[in-house]
Amino acid sequence: MLTPPPLAVKIVVRTILVLGFVLGLALLAAAVTSEAPPTWWWVAGVLSTLVGGSFVEEWLRFRLRYRTPEARREYLERFLEGASQQEPGRARLAHQAIKHKKAVLRSGIDGTAVVTFLADGHRGNEVQHLLYLEFDVRIGDGAPYPVRTGEYLTAASSGTVCPGRELAVKVDPQNPQHVAVDWERSLRLRPPA
Repeated sequence: MLTPPPLAVKIVVRTILVLGFVLGLALLAAAVTSEAPPTWWWVAGVLSTLVGGSFVEEWLRFRLRYRTPEARREYLERFLEGASQQEPGRARLAHQAIKHKKAVLRSGIDGTAVVTFLADGHRGNEVQHLLYLEFDVRIGDGAPYPVRTGEYLTAASSGTVCPGRELAVKVDPQNPQHVAVDWERSLRLRPPA
């Protein structure tokens, strides 16, 4: 189970961030009042103020939302309990699976996969986001076997992927755990009713 960092570590980190915020404000004030301030005063002042300021803002927001030590302790317990129940590494596994996708699509063996589970991969941009996927993969008449992988999808296409959906895939003949969805072929398959 996850444990919170020791109090000494929290104090040191908070002190560094708050001092960075104060130092950033001081550098910006010096740059404004100086006739010809060095450029690094502006750069260091802005960066220190932004990093330290975002910490101070989050810290104040947290303290205003959870005003008593009991409320903060309860929040921390809930947070740590939820973090320990998540399967570690889903996002990392999904992201690493993407590295093999192009090679597998080029030289892989045709197969089918039924989606058994999907989750957010916590990566992406405005156009695409990463999905962590678990499949039951079947090659030809062979028995299905489980695979965990990831795919970058647009918001529109991620809505068509759900548990029970059959997809056309390519499987690496050297490593059957490397599976890539062939979206062009998958679009021709009917989604589950």
